[in-house]
Amino acid sequence: MGNSDVNGTSEAQAMPEAPEASALEALTAANAEIATLKEQLGAAQAKAAENLDGWLRQQAEFSNYKKRQQNELASLRAMATSDLIKRLLPIIDDFDRAAKNLPEALKDNTWVTGLMLVQRKMQNVLEFENVKLISANPNDKFDPTQHEAISQDDADGIESGNVIEELQRGYKIGDRVLRPSLVRVAR
Repeated sequence: MGNSDVNGTSEAQAMPEAPEASALEALTAANAEIATLKEQLGAAQAKAAENLDGWLRQQAEFSNYKKRQQNELASLRAMATSDLIKRLLPIIDDFDRAAKNLPEALKDNTWVTGLMLVQRKMQNVLEFENVKLISANPNDKFDPTQHEAISQDDADGIESGNVIEELQRGYKIGDRVLRPSLVRVAR
């Protein structure tokens, strides 16, 4: 019989088993490496998703921050404009009273005409800043959100609770009242 080992198997029989065993070990090692790589890939994908989510949240927070800053800046500008206009209103009132009480003899005076141009420029500033007059005509319904009653008097031909006369003009910017109209109201 030729070459036989102690167990009685020949070398020819032992040889085929060795390549199958090493292929099985290589396959097992490859499967283990694939499983490890899949775990690493899953962990990397989870980390990437976490980073993307964090980045998107930061982008949204920054966008909200910019909007808040723009709104605060607009609010500050509106407040500063309102404060300045409130200080200008008495000057505008003085110009209006002067124009109403201007003597007929001075109406053609160039110096007076120049002052009336200044009054018009002040009105243009109000228009540019979107400042509107508050309406307070005789027999209009009294509106406590836009009018301030100075007195309550009897008036013929005017219903109770309506405006008799406007004593001082009121102004508003948008929906915000800068100064209410001062009015007399019918009893």
